[in-house]
Amino acid sequence: MMEENRISMINSRRFELRKVHEDELEQQLGLLNQAKTILQERNIPQWQEGPYPSMSDLEHDFALGQSYGFFSGKTLVATAAVSAVQNPLYDDERFQKNEHYLIVHRFAVSSTFAGQGIGTKFLQAIIENAQKRGIYDLRIDTHPRNFAMQKTIIRAGFHEVGELILPAITNPERIVYQVTTN
Repeated sequence: MMEENRISMINSRRFELRKVHEDELEQQLGLLNQAKTILQERNIPQWQEGPYPSMSDLEHDFALGQSYGFFSGKTLVATAAVSAVQNPLYDDERFQKNEHYLIVHRFAVSSTFAGQGIGTKFLQAIIENAQKRGIYDLRIDTHPRNFAMQKTIIRAGFHEVGELILPAITNPERIVYQVTTN
């Protein structure tokens, strides 16, 4: 689906995009739990219902080969699932039509690296790797009150295409974005 390794430089620091290894799933879950806490502190209801995202979500992503991290040395600084599984929620008349697209899910940046542009660089590295594999369409969503994530998404080159309603959760509203590079 995506190239295994991609190197980025930010403020003279080297970052590597690569698939998460199985022995790094706990570190990945810790980063996502950190993000859940920040969302809760900001009164954003995203990821506040039940255990989502959970270890079983990460194990599923890993098994499908869609679990990615942005690393500084051995330190995981950002994580996301990058899925090639087509989803009807992301495939209607609002989107520019392409035969193949990727959906970015469960995106989080370590609070240690907040405010340094890591999220934007991570998304841009994901986009560049997709292009190298011949995929020029990526989609992502976030909660309407998650302003920091919205800013990160837009800075990475995505544009808003509308709203999305997720099934079976109490706060289902999401803003959905797309970037096409062909």
